[in-house]
Amino acid sequence: MNWKRLLRVIPPLVDTLIDLSGNPKIGSIGSNPPPIPFRHSSVDEGYCLECVHKHINTANVLIREALQRFDAKEPPDRVLEKVRAAVAELTGAEDDSKFATGKVAEINKRIRDLRRHIWEKGYEFEVPSRDALLEIGGNIQDILKDIYNIAAERRKQIISFVKGVEEKARKLREEMEKG
Repeated sequence: MNWKRLLRVIPPLVDTLIDLSGNPKIGSIGSNPPPIPFRHSSVDEGYCLECVHKHINTANVLIREALQRFDAKEPPDRVLEKVRAAVAELTGAEDDSKFATGKVAEINKRIRDLRRHIWEKGYEFEVPSRDALLEIGGNIQDILKDIYNIAAERRKQIISFVKGVEEKARKLREEMEKG
């Protein structure tokens, strides 16, 4: 069984059948399932989560680099360029998840709140303190942890779903062989 391939193919189907809490979206898995959404669909939370992860991970690296530049006493514009780039990544993550629901929508709200906090404090215009950079980095890392938890939960659901389908197929084959 090629699990990596299944984990790329199955998420759109799983998204139509179960929510992130593992509850069925329809009466039973065999009864008139809704159409499978396209992979680029804004409601495909697995895809949203993948993009958000990319942006948040990049923002995390950029804030660490801003902190390194701050500690090295580099010119303020060199620190600010990293802070601004991190905010651009937060904006990208927010945009990629704006139509998400469930836990990914909660992540979207936290990203938006962090981005607005940075704006309201003026950290894109004046170099933030070391403590402010650490706080921003801590918030980004908290968001990353939650993304990893959601992704791990989704992976378990997908594997469980696939195993269930395999079991049903095995039983069906056995019944067909019995005649």
